[in-house]
Amino acid sequence: MGCNFGPVPATPHFYFGYLNDACDGLEYVLPQTAAETNTAWSNRTADLTPTGIASAQIEDMCAASQSGRKCVLEIDDLAFNGALLRSDWQSRVDQWAGILTQYSEYIAAIYPLDEPMERANLAGIPSATMFANLSLVTTRLKSWFPATPLAVIMQSFTLSQNLPLPANYDWLGFDFYSDFTSGGEGVVHFEDLLENRLSSSQRAILVPFAWANPGTVGQQIDRTQQATLYYDLTLNRPKIIGVFPFLFQSVDQGTSHASGVRDIPALHAIFQTISQDLRSR
Repeated sequence: MGCNFGPVPATPHFYFGYLNDACDGLEYVLPQTAAETNTAWSNRTADLTPTGIASAQIEDMCAASQSGRKCVLEIDDLAFNGALLRSDWQSRVDQWAGILTQYSEYIAAIYPLDEPMERANLAGIPSATMFANLSLVTTRLKSWFPATPLAVIMQSFTLSQNLPLPANYDWLGFDFYSDFTSGGEGVVHFEDLLENRLSSSQRAILVPFAWANPGTVGQQIDRTQQATLYYDLTLNRPKIIGVFPFLFQSVDQGTSHASGVRDIPALHAIFQTISQDLRSR
């Protein structure tokens, strides 16, 4: 692997990291965010075998540990193929987990599947089926990693439809990639819905809308103003324990260009302030 793990990162009271730290390789993003994050997000999926997923994530955890950071491990393709539960999901989870358990002290959380109920809805899979499948997978993951948080990010659809999620999720958050308030229902509204559903042991994470596409000045100003409102939420909502803005670096997709936090100086400054405050508590 060519990497010696650093000391075990201290478990923070608040977790701050950019949601797509690993999209272009952690070796690219980690140095740029060393002073402002205490958590990295690992979701590289070039090799979708259990061994391939584990190997990439070990490299990410090792790299993150050099600056005292743990990783959230996203494993969308381990047990699921899109919204469908793989027929061999148990053996895949067991193979992956058997490799990763020795590194559990470097894992901030495990993220079994992104936006599960939204995936099921788009694929025409009943929510009850997705709930049952998620329950199977999360229970098996907990049997391997009983002390490691399980995390999920949903969209507002799951909350507005009151769709079920397994009770063994520890961190729950939601995407809201539109204006801060849309038609009278914004982030505060859905945060209220989320927190009203949390058990006493569950915690909330925020996923700020932190990119501008096509990156106009107006959009950049909007994202900066929205970031201050997310900051207000962290000050007044004790159930919130993590903030993962999406996204850090800019991304070009064909003719589309999305400006990330890195390339919007005023927005970057606010998230640096938020990070400093959260990590000092």
